[in-house]
Formats: sequence, structure tokens, C-alpha cells
Amino acid sequence: MIQSNESIASSYKYWPQGKGVFVRALGSEAHGTSSSEQLMREAMILGLSWVMLPGILQYSTGTLDFTKKIKDFAHGLRSIGVEPLIWGWVIPSNWKQWLSAMDKTAFEANIEFVVVNAEKPWLSKTNEALEFTRKITDTGVSWALSSYGAPYYFNNFPWKEFLDQGPVCGMPQIYDMQNNQPFDYPTRSHNSWVNLGYYPILPTLDGSNAHSSSQMSGIFDRVIDQINPNGISWWSLDHIKRSSSRSNFIKNIYM
Repeated sequence: MIQSNESIASSYKYWPQGKGVFVRALGSEAHGTSSSEQLMREAMILGLSWVMLPGILQYSTGTLDFTKKIKDFAHGLRSIGVEPLIWGWVIPSNWKQWLSAMDKTAFEANIEFVVVNAEKPWLSKTNEALEFTRKITDTGVSWALSSYGAPYYFNNFPWKEFLDQGPVCGMPQIYDMQNNQPFDYPTRSHNSWVNLGYYPILPTLDGSNAHSSSQMSGIFDRVIDQINPNGISWWSLDHIKRSSSRSNFIKNIYM
């Protein structure tokens, strides 16, 4: 049985609904983003409701910054009725630079929703998570946390600290990379996030070479049957483009 908190969902300012994809780079034909026109075509082919554009991607080896390109891509997507959103990979040692750039970009591109992708670098970083959460809440944007699909394996991740300023939309990465997760994995993931305090829940599934289209269908059907979310996304557009069967699977989903 899935758990929910409709009172939180009704008070949340905005969250994406329908189907969407994450984009990993801008200005790349392989990623479907050689131009805003290419991304518009890809979005129309897949029948997307929204696209998650990359902003600042911080890695231990350096930072990728796509913020100067966001506004043009966002304008193109809106012109065809697709909602542009932004996401970024943030590390605790340099989150202030990340937040400053992402907030500025969201304002300039009139984007209402920012996704914080936080994973391994944030393990045991409770103080940093608290400070980050307070500052991003001050910006006034709606934001979501994208992270591990199975919180019960990551007890030292600052789940509660990211909720310090109130409810946060949760985007669990319900990846089944080995295609061997238990049948009720979507329910376990969903309930774990809700029990921590995250809501609404918008799962992200994997569209990489780790899956055939039939395996993608299997995990998707379980998510719909067990959770029935209002919104769902896939990681990521460049992976999906490499396979006509994976592309056709997403194209034929109607939400």
C-alpha cells in the first residue's frame, strides 16, 4: 500500500506533471541539443510534457556550466507547449556558487522549478545540507531533491536536513540497473521517501543501455500499478536517442 500526504501536495507551489526527460548537455547533437530546434523536435517526437535542462554540473574534476544557453532552449520549448525546468549536480564544498548561478538562471529564463541532484558527496554532510536548504528556500523557487531510490541503504545521507525548511518534492531514482530489484521496489522506494517527509513524489526511471525496451516497460508498469504518480521522467535523452525501441516505448506512453 502506498503512502501519501495530500495536504503537502496541495500546498506545494508547482511541480511537473506528465512525462519528461533529463538532458545531460546543451549544444550537443548526441544529446539532442545541437540547437533549440533539435531539442524541440526531440520533445515533440517523444510527446513530452516537460524537459529538465542542465544548469551547473559540479564534479570533483571540474564544473560544467550550461546556464548561458538555458534561456534560448527554454523559449523554444515553451513555444511548442513543453515546460522547461532546470537541474544541476551540486557538491557540498561549492554549493554557494551553484545556488547563485542556478537562481539567477531560473529568474532570467522564467523557470519555476529547480532540481537538486545530490548523491555520494553529500553523505554525512548534515551541516552543509542544512545551510544549503535554508538558502535555496530563501530564493522562493519550487525545488526538488533527486537522489537514491532506496533511502534505506543510505542512512548517512542528510534526508531530514534537506527538509529543514518544509516539504520538498522528491524525485527518487528508481533505477533497476541490474534488472533484479524486487517486484515491490517502486512501492518501497515511494513509501521510504514519503515517510522521510518528501512529497509529492515524481520518480525518475532509467532509459540507458542497461535496459531493453521490454525491461523499461516492466519497471514502468510496476511504477504505474503501484504508485500511479502524476509525473514521471527518464534519465536521459541521449541514452533514449540511441535506441529506436526505447524511444518508441516512451513515445507511446500517454499520461
